Amino acid sequence: MLLSIIIPAYNEEKIIADTVSRIRLALEANIADASSWEIIVCDNNSSDRTAAEASATGAAVLFEPDNHISRARNTGAEYALGEWLLFIDADTYPQPGTIADLLDIIHSGDYLGCSSTIQVKGGPLWYRLNFEGNNLSMRLFKTCIGLFVMTRADAFWDLEGFSTDLYAFEDLDFVNRLKVYGHKKGLRFTVLHRHPVITSGRKGELYDRWEITKSSLIALWYLLSKQKTMGADRLPLWYDGRR
Repeated sequence: MLLSIIIPAYNEEKIIADTVSRIRLALEANIADASSWEIIVCDNNSSDRTAAEASATGAAVLFEPDNHISRARNTGAEYALGEWLLFIDADTYPQPGTIADLLDIIHSGDYLGCSSTIQVKGGPLWYRLNFEGNNLSMRLFKTCIGLFVMTRADAFWDLEGFSTDLYAFEDLDFVNRLKVYGHKKGLRFTVLHRHPVITSGRKGELYDRWEITKSSLIALWYLLSKQKTMGADRLPLWYDGRR
């Protein structure tokens, strides 16, 4: 199997079916053989009907009892059969052109992985502008925010997946390690930008700028200081279940 799409999901009953359907449409527009890909939803201990809604779409549904994004991603990867693993957030989906660009990356033989720039749908202006800044930094530094990250499966397991010491910015940590790994093998990591992935602006409506800034700074401090004592309770932006 060529590609496994892994979606960690926590209390996403309102949107998970739409996300899976949009991902499937983007895949079908580019890959005629449906046996070349799979969609996996990892229910990260939801208290709502996330699992049932995802199962109704035909996606494979797994359960991860520890409410921890890294563990949910890794649990999905353990089930995956694809040579490439694509991690997508539950409120995010690619355009058909995004998948076309991603396939070019896969078939070129020059890359170990990629992320993508992001187009925010809805939400306040300040939140959308914040993502434009993220897009610029991703392209300049060839990095990511974890809404959309692809890696070769063998590299993922050589690096032991996403760090379970981190409750946030595990995506940035992983891509940093992946780039070092790829450099040794003469393979690159890049950022797609011709067809940005689409994500919801809901967090900009549910959280104010200070809440988002505070959570992000706390997560960044733990990442840079390599602390291993941070828990989900310090990071409401990711773990309070507000939807």
